[in-house]
Amino acid sequence: MHFHSKTVSALPALLVGAGLASTSFAAEPGIIGASITAGVKQSDNRDLVDTGKKEDQLSWYIAPTVRIRREIADLLHLDASYSPVFTHYDDCRDGQDENKWEHTVRLNLDYSLSPLTAVAIKENYWWNDQKDSFYGDAYEYDGSRDSKPSNDYYQNRLEGYLMQKLAQDGDYVKVGGRWRVKRYDEKVFADSNDEDEWGAYGEFMHVYSETFAFGVFADYTGWDRESAADLDLGVDYLTVGVKALFDLSGDGNHILEARTGYNHIWYEADELDDQDLFGDSKVELKLFQQTDTQLFAGVRYGRDFSNIYPFSSQEDLAGYASVRQYFGQDRRLSLGASVELRTRTYDVEDDLNPAANQYVDANEGKKEFDRDSVYVRLTAKYALTENFGVGAFYTYEDIDSEVASSYKENVFGVNATVTLF
Repeated sequence: MHFHSKTVSALPALLVGAGLASTSFAAEPGIIGASITAGVKQSDNRDLVDTGKKEDQLSWYIAPTVRIRREIADLLHLDASYSPVFTHYDDCRDGQDENKWEHTVRLNLDYSLSPLTAVAIKENYWWNDQKDSFYGDAYEYDGSRDSKPSNDYYQNRLEGYLMQKLAQDGDYVKVGGRWRVKRYDEKVFADSNDEDEWGAYGEFMHVYSETFAFGVFADYTGWDRESAADLDLGVDYLTVGVKALFDLSGDGNHILEARTGYNHIWYEADELDDQDLFGDSKVELKLFQQTDTQLFAGVRYGRDFSNIYPFSSQEDLAGYASVRQYFGQDRRLSLGASVELRTRTYDVEDDLNPAANQYVDANEGKKEFDRDSVYVRLTAKYALTENFGVGAFYTYEDIDSEVASSYKENVFGVNATVTLF
């Protein structure tokens, strides 16, 4: 599985290079910008552990960003950026490195092949540099095992679609795909954390009016995770169903999207039976940036691959919302809030390879486990000048889990951004 690594690592550079080339050689110049953000944040739970073992930690970071934006009439829209982030931590635990690097590359490309045909590509690459040390059950540092393995890893996600209209402002067909990999440098982490995900989807939508469209869709996902214990953890699932779009204002700025369908999931582990779920659903409301109030909210219920090792799948119920309000004619001040409530359920008989039945023994024969999470984020931003702005944020996270660590964390932070050009 690891033969993909070098190719995927080079992919972001190739895509951004293509964007730079289009900017350099096209008839109209692109817009190149640069900025620097610096900030400080304080966490009341450095190690993300239970309440009785919490330690505070202060950190500061600096993040320069280079961004390219390119538009040619209504044919080409390109937005690419690169941002390295350096973070320094105070009050480190024993064996923890004080410094950390992250690198993020993003690219969004929309291109109209014709008045009826459009393609889009989205690329996200993230690399994390962080050293770790071995800790026992009591979270006490074991200096005799201070080999300081590197849990550096990168994650790359590439997705795209092709949309073909059957008539101007009429029915359309949309097909797309996605590919994600996660790779650790050190074998001790890679053996249980490397992931592959791939998928494809298609939909046909009938545009009934300028405010309402409906149709059918199919969405396939394949996923696999490495296992040092030679467990078969991979899953494949297919969701088919119906979908509807409501343009509440008729101007494309207020969209309500709803879908529901039938989900069939089958497992790499032969001992696990295929699972069927009727009512795999999602409803989302989007208010876009052309207004002073931006909103994204939704609910989702379904079954997909697991976030918790060594389970293969999980049942997922989530509600989420994010809102940002701009104030004044100059829109210098903005306040934002985000919240997510999520319950993930793991069934031993349905979601777990029987070769990992030690989870049953460790929990006195319990058959079902929950992982409940609450996440809240509050932000404030103020542009003092056209090129200088300040901000503040607060986040709260509460994880109550029967299959992994439970913890609560509060984080406060302030930052400033200078736009160079």
